[in-house]
Amino acid sequence: MTTNIARNRARSIHIRRIVSRAILVVVAVTYSAIASTNATSTINHTTPGGEMEVAVHWHGNTPHYHVVAAAGQDAGTRQLNLAAGFRAPSVEFTTGTHRALVINLVRADGLVAPRDVVTARYLEGAAGMHAMSRGMLTIGVDIFGRDVAVPFTTDICDQTSAFTQPVLDEVRRELSTDGYRFISFVLPVRQSDRCRFGGLGQVNGTLTWNAAMLDWSPESQPAAYVVMHEWGHNLGLWHSNYLQCSVGGQPIALAARAERAAGACKRHEYGGEWSVMGWGLGPVITAGERRHLGWLRDGEQTTVSQATVTLGFDGPVSLAWLQNAEGDLFQVEFVKSGHTRWTRDYFSNKYMPNAGNPGVLVKFVERASTSDTDYVLDTTPQTGILTDAPLKALQSWTDATGSVSVTVLSITENSATVQLNGLAVAPSAVNVTRVAPRADIGTVDLVWEAAPSALRVTRYEVVVYEGAEQREMHVVTADGLRNAVQIPNAARGSDYWVAVRAINELGVAGPTSAVAPVRWENPTKPGNNDGGTKPCTGKRPGKRCK
Repeated sequence: MTTNIARNRARSIHIRRIVSRAILVVVAVTYSAIASTNATSTINHTTPGGEMEVAVHWHGNTPHYHVVAAAGQDAGTRQLNLAAGFRAPSVEFTTGTHRALVINLVRADGLVAPRDVVTARYLEGAAGMHAMSRGMLTIGVDIFGRDVAVPFTTDICDQTSAFTQPVLDEVRRELSTDGYRFISFVLPVRQSDRCRFGGLGQVNGTLTWNAAMLDWSPESQPAAYVVMHEWGHNLGLWHSNYLQCSVGGQPIALAARAERAAGACKRHEYGGEWSVMGWGLGPVITAGERRHLGWLRDGEQTTVSQATVTLGFDGPVSLAWLQNAEGDLFQVEFVKSGHTRWTRDYFSNKYMPNAGNPGVLVKFVERASTSDTDYVLDTTPQTGILTDAPLKALQSWTDATGSVSVTVLSITENSATVQLNGLAVAPSAVNVTRVAPRADIGTVDLVWEAAPSALRVTRYEVVVYEGAEQREMHVVTADGLRNAVQIPNAARGSDYWVAVRAINELGVAGPTSAVAPVRWENPTKPGNNDGGTKPCTGKRPGKRCK
């Protein structure tokens, strides 16, 4: 089995992605009072080529870096981020047809990866991305027409910030890179070079750097799963993480909020073989990660409070959401059998028979103001291994609050039927700040505030009611936080009410806002004996009120 340093256990430091100029920052390894206030610090890594902002985590005593941006570089000059290299996650950049440019590097001592092998591995990686996206993403691979020399040998892995821009400049003198969504550098290395990574990737970016270990397994380097892993970072994915919690000296899948704040849970990276962003060695990805990339089909997510649901590997429902009494979010999905006979368990740090799947995987979604982080939960923590984290048939798990439970009723090779109990995930009520009928009969201007929501709000609905009993008569969809609503066939002297509700990405509506009355009175004729309030109706067709 091909191994790679990029698949070694992540320890000591956990990275949280903060989407602000795509900079990655470091937070403490355990839940703590400081971490709960989102205290962060930027990591700068100094190399002979200059200083870089990087994501860093550790494999034993060895740091593993993910390059983020060159520190202090002007976007118009030294563009390590390739001008438009950093992008917020959006379907525009994660679906459709895109191109990848591969630049094969040759060292000063002549070491270079075979071009035919490089081509084959990147084509394999592109095929894997196409399979994981179920055809929603297609990557065309171009290999730059010649190998590009760099003035480094055994230290090539430490010189990414030194050679990246000069190599790009050299390539751009012969080829425009404007149309490439991905640009990858292949670094030829030997085991004795002690390269600190198997791959580097810009999160929400364009660039990747992949090591080809030529004296390890030259026919399979760079490894296709590393190519896919780093492209996953480019698309906006972080590592598949997992939690290890203990309360009162006893292992537990997830501690309650107060216990987490007191340090009951440790965070780890590379959580499981169920994703290439973990330690999956092939084109495997979770439904939760597909959601992040816009790779789920309409209707493939759901949320329930108490129901029996069938979760399929390929739909029609693949991802279920639950919320507990403390407001914590959970994802529940079916995962298939592992594709390797032996797998490394990071709790026990041993290779062991693959005993993990198929089953039902539960993830805890930690919410933050800038991004969310998903953690695989070991629902059988008493075994001391992670490979059996998914629930099997007739197994169940209940969270620490007792308000969420998952029970697996049956499992097939491609799906699982589960009993889910908890709170459905829905937006909060909308606060309407302005309701202003226009002079024109039937037109109302409304303004409201964004509804608090654990999941993305995709639209709002303005609901119109009529009559004393407030019958719902009309619904208008709005994308923003204001709308001019036209009430159909509105009549003077009739009573109407308007309210607004939010709809999240699951299609679930939150409660409507408080209804606001709207009415257009009949015009009155001035100077009547009753003080001018008598309606002006007229007695002849076309008669005008004075």
